[in-house]
Amino acid sequence: GPDGVYQKQVALEGHFDRNRDAAMIMPDGKLIVVTGALDAFLNQMNAAAESADEVDPLEVICFELEI
Repeated sequence: GPDGVYQKQVALEGHFDRNRDAAMIMPDGKLIVVTGALDAFLNQMNAAAESADEVDPLEVICFELEI
């Protein structure tokens, strides 16, 4: 299994949807959140219910984590 010990869970302030957005912790410790990631993926796979004209643009947000 992975090395390490669970420290704590924190909440991000903002309008994010954990089911539709993507979050990645980068090696330098920054947190990248991509809003609308699932919708963009489904649209690319032609599985979204909305037309391409109605899809919201992706938004990339970068957080500097203080640990």
